[in-house]
Amino acid sequence: MRRLILFVLAISLFPALAHAQLSVYFTSINTHFSNVQNGQSYNPTTSTYTNLITTSWPPEFGGGVTFTWIKGGPLNLGLDVRGSTTHGTTGADTVMAGPRLSLRTPIVHIKPYIAAEAGYVDTRTAGSTVTSNGGGSTVATNAATITNQYAAWEIFGGVDVPIFSHIDFRAVEIGGGRSFTVSSNAFTVNSSQQITLFSIDTGIVVHF
Repeated sequence: MRRLILFVLAISLFPALAHAQLSVYFTSINTHFSNVQNGQSYNPTTSTYTNLITTSWPPEFGGGVTFTWIKGGPLNLGLDVRGSTTHGTTGADTVMAGPRLSLRTPIVHIKPYIAAEAGYVDTRTAGSTVTSNGGGSTVATNAATITNQYAAWEIFGGVDVPIFSHIDFRAVEIGGGRSFTVSSNAFTVNSSQQITLFSIDTGIVVHF
Protein backbone atom coordinates (compact mmCIF):
# COMPACT_ATOMS: atom_id res chain seq x y z
CA MET A 1 0.00 0.00 0.00
CA ARG A 2 2.81 2.42 0.89
CA ARG A 3 4.55 1.83 -2.46
CA LEU A 4 1.27 2.35 -4.29
CA ILE A 5 0.68 5.66 -2.53
CA LEU A 6 4.21 6.86 -3.35
CA PHE A 7 3.77 5.78 -6.98
CA VAL A 8 0.46 7.65 -7.31
CA LEU A 9 1.99 10.74 -5.69
CA ALA A 10 4.97 10.67 -8.04
CA ILE A 11 2.69 10.32 -11.09
CA SER A 12 0.50 13.20 -9.91
CA LEU A 13 3.49 15.50 -9.34
CA PHE A 14 5.29 14.66 -12.58
CA PRO A 15 3.21 16.91 -14.91
CA ALA A 16 3.72 19.91 -12.63
CA LEU A 17 7.46 19.32 -12.24
CA ALA A 18 7.85 18.65 -15.96
CA HIS A 19 6.55 22.17 -16.74
CA ALA A 20 8.37 23.84 -13.87
CA GLN A 21 11.37 26.11 -14.15
CA LEU A 22 14.41 24.28 -12.82
CA SER A 23 17.17 25.95 -10.81
CA VAL A 24 20.23 24.23 -9.39
CA TYR A 25 22.43 25.82 -6.72
CA PHE A 26 25.72 25.12 -5.00
CA THR A 27 26.47 26.69 -1.64
CA SER A 28 29.05 27.09 1.08
CA ILE A 29 27.27 26.59 4.40
CA ASN A 30 28.11 27.27 8.02
CA THR A 31 25.54 25.85 10.43
CA HIS A 32 25.69 26.32 14.19
CA PHE A 33 24.30 23.28 16.03
CA SER A 34 23.61 23.88 19.72
CA ASN A 35 22.46 21.53 22.49
CA VAL A 36 23.95 18.52 20.68
CA GLN A 37 24.35 15.39 22.79
CA ASN A 38 28.04 14.52 23.10
CA GLY A 39 27.99 11.42 25.31
CA GLN A 40 26.88 10.60 28.84
CA SER A 41 28.12 10.76 32.39
CA TYR A 42 27.32 8.36 35.19
CA ASN A 43 27.59 9.17 38.86
CA PRO A 44 27.78 5.94 40.91
CA THR A 45 27.13 7.84 44.13
CA THR A 46 23.66 8.83 43.00
CA SER A 47 23.26 6.13 40.30
CA THR A 48 22.21 8.74 37.75
CA TYR A 49 23.03 9.38 34.09
CA THR A 50 23.40 12.86 32.62
CA ASN A 51 23.58 13.90 28.99
CA LEU A 52 26.75 15.74 27.97
CA ILE A 53 25.99 18.67 25.67
CA THR A 54 28.15 20.53 23.16
CA THR A 55 27.89 22.97 20.24
CA SER A 56 29.50 22.77 16.80
CA TRP A 57 29.79 25.00 13.73
CA PRO A 58 31.23 22.79 10.95
CA PRO A 59 31.71 24.22 7.43
CA GLU A 60 29.61 22.30 4.91
CA PHE A 61 29.30 22.00 1.16
CA GLY A 62 25.70 22.09 0.02
CA GLY A 63 23.45 22.17 -2.99
CA GLY A 64 19.89 21.83 -4.07
CA VAL A 65 17.20 22.03 -6.71
CA THR A 66 14.27 24.45 -6.92
CA PHE A 67 11.19 23.70 -9.03
CA THR A 68 9.13 26.83 -9.73
CA TRP A 69 5.78 26.15 -11.38
CA ILE A 70 3.35 28.84 -10.12
CA LYS A 71 3.94 32.45 -11.17
CA GLY A 72 1.55 35.21 -10.21
CA GLY A 73 2.61 38.79 -10.81
CA PRO A 74 5.94 39.35 -9.04
CA LEU A 75 5.62 36.17 -6.94
CA ASN A 76 6.95 32.69 -7.72
CA LEU A 77 5.94 29.59 -5.76
CA GLY A 78 7.79 26.32 -5.96
CA LEU A 79 9.38 23.36 -4.22
CA ASP A 80 12.93 23.43 -2.87
CA VAL A 81 15.00 20.29 -2.15
CA ARG A 82 18.44 20.67 -0.56
CA GLY A 83 21.24 18.82 1.16
CA SER A 84 24.65 19.44 2.70
CA THR A 85 27.58 17.45 4.02
CA THR A 86 31.00 17.75 5.61
CA HIS A 87 33.65 15.18 6.47
CA GLY A 88 35.66 14.76 9.63
CA THR A 89 35.04 13.84 13.23
CA THR A 90 33.06 17.02 13.79
CA GLY A 91 30.55 17.36 10.98
CA ALA A 92 26.97 17.14 9.82
CA ASP A 93 24.75 15.94 6.97
CA THR A 94 21.35 17.40 6.12
CA VAL A 95 18.49 16.68 3.71
CA MET A 96 15.44 18.97 3.61
CA ALA A 97 12.55 19.90 1.35
CA GLY A 98 9.63 22.30 1.40
CA PRO A 99 7.75 25.17 -0.28
CA ARG A 100 9.64 28.25 -1.47
CA LEU A 101 8.21 31.71 -2.23
CA SER A 102 10.31 34.23 -4.17
CA LEU A 103 9.79 37.84 -5.28
CA ARG A 104 10.85 39.30 -8.64
CA THR A 105 11.97 42.92 -8.36
CA PRO A 106 12.89 44.13 -11.87
CA ILE A 107 13.78 47.66 -10.74
CA VAL A 108 16.58 46.82 -8.29
CA HIS A 109 17.34 43.44 -9.91
CA ILE A 110 17.40 41.27 -6.80
CA LYS A 111 15.39 38.17 -5.95
CA PRO A 112 14.50 37.83 -2.25
CA TYR A 113 12.92 34.55 -1.16
CA ILE A 114 11.75 32.55 1.84
CA ALA A 115 11.44 28.77 2.27
CA ALA A 116 10.04 26.53 5.00
CA GLU A 117 11.59 23.07 4.93
CA ALA A 118 11.73 19.88 6.97
CA GLY A 119 13.80 16.73 6.83
CA TYR A 120 16.78 14.91 8.32
CA VAL A 121 19.93 16.07 10.15
CA ASP A 122 22.90 13.93 11.17
CA THR A 123 25.58 15.36 13.50
CA ARG A 124 29.01 13.99 14.46
CA THR A 125 31.01 15.24 17.42
CA ALA A 126 34.28 14.15 19.00
CA GLY A 127 32.73 12.87 22.22
CA SER A 128 33.84 13.63 25.76
CA THR A 129 36.62 12.32 27.97
CA VAL A 130 36.69 10.41 31.25
CA THR A 131 36.83 12.67 34.30
CA SER A 132 36.14 12.39 38.01
CA ASN A 133 34.10 14.55 40.35
CA GLY A 134 35.19 16.17 43.60
CA GLY A 135 33.41 13.61 45.75
CA GLY A 136 35.70 10.78 44.69
CA SER A 137 33.19 9.08 42.42
CA THR A 138 34.17 8.34 38.83
CA VAL A 139 32.17 10.05 36.07
CA ALA A 140 32.39 7.77 33.03
CA THR A 141 31.95 9.58 29.72
CA ASN A 142 31.95 8.49 26.12
CA ALA A 143 35.25 9.34 24.37
CA ALA A 144 34.31 7.98 20.94
CA THR A 145 32.76 9.87 18.04
CA ILE A 146 29.10 10.55 18.79
CA THR A 147 26.57 10.34 15.97
CA ASN A 148 23.03 11.66 16.37
CA GLN A 149 20.13 11.57 13.93
CA TYR A 150 17.37 14.17 14.04
CA ALA A 151 14.08 15.04 12.41
CA ALA A 152 14.39 18.77 11.77
CA TRP A 153 12.77 21.88 10.31
CA GLU A 154 14.30 25.18 9.27
CA ILE A 155 13.10 28.51 7.86
CA PHE A 156 15.38 30.04 5.21
CA GLY A 157 15.46 33.56 3.83
CA GLY A 158 17.88 34.97 1.30
CA VAL A 159 18.65 37.20 -1.66
CA ASP A 160 19.82 36.14 -5.14
CA VAL A 161 21.49 38.72 -7.39
CA PRO A 162 21.56 38.12 -11.18
CA ILE A 163 25.08 38.26 -12.65
CA PHE A 164 24.43 36.63 -16.06
CA SER A 165 21.27 35.74 -17.98
CA HIS A 166 20.96 32.29 -16.36
CA ILE A 167 23.25 32.61 -13.34
CA ASP A 168 22.60 34.30 -9.98
CA PHE A 169 24.88 34.99 -7.07
CA ARG A 170 23.32 33.88 -3.78
CA ALA A 171 24.55 36.87 -1.82
CA VAL A 172 23.32 35.59 1.52
CA GLU A 173 20.94 33.04 2.97
CA ILE A 174 20.12 32.82 6.67
CA GLY A 175 18.24 29.94 8.25
CA GLY A 176 17.01 28.98 11.68
CA GLY A 177 15.18 25.98 13.08
CA ARG A 178 14.93 23.16 15.58
CA SER A 179 14.94 19.40 15.70
CA PHE A 180 14.53 16.46 18.05
CA THR A 181 16.57 13.28 18.46
CA VAL A 182 15.53 10.24 16.46
CA SER A 183 18.55 8.04 17.21
CA SER A 184 21.90 8.28 18.98
CA ASN A 185 24.85 5.93 19.51
CA ALA A 186 25.14 7.35 23.04
CA PHE A 187 22.82 6.79 25.98
CA THR A 188 19.96 9.29 25.69
CA VAL A 189 18.42 10.48 28.93
CA ASN A 190 15.80 12.46 27.05
CA SER A 191 14.97 10.81 23.72
CA SER A 192 13.13 13.92 22.48
CA GLN A 193 16.02 16.27 23.21
CA GLN A 194 15.95 19.21 20.83
CA ILE A 195 18.82 20.98 19.12
CA THR A 196 18.84 24.44 17.56
CA LEU A 197 20.11 25.18 14.05
CA PHE A 198 21.36 28.52 12.72
CA SER A 199 22.93 28.68 9.25
CA ILE A 200 24.55 31.26 6.98
CA ASP A 201 25.02 30.34 3.30
CA THR A 202 26.32 31.80 0.07
CA GLY A 203 26.70 30.33 -3.40
CA ILE A 204 25.80 30.22 -7.10
CA VAL A 205 22.39 29.51 -8.71
CA VAL A 206 22.01 28.23 -12.28
CA HIS A 207 18.62 28.48 -14.06
CA PHE A 208 17.50 26.15 -16.86
